[in-house]
Amino acid sequence: MSNKRAYINAHLLSPIANLNGKGGVLIDGGYIINSGPDVVSSKLPAECEVVDCKGHYLIPGLIDAQVFTGEPGTEY
Repeated sequence: MSNKRAYINAHLLSPIANLNGKGGVLIDGGYIINSGPDVVSSKLPAECEVVDCKGHYLIPGLIDAQVFTGEPGTEY
């Protein structure tokens, strides 16, 4: 089984990568290896799982799992 997954046909928003438009995101082993308008089904590896986003918004990197939202000093 492959660890590659592609999310295609999405509306991408990413201020860091300067993306705002139709495209896709290619993930391998939990890491984003490619994103943008060139991630389309015709250019993907054969072993890649493909998820059609049907035009929904996809915002790579929006959630930071290492963020701490508590008050300063870790108050309980």
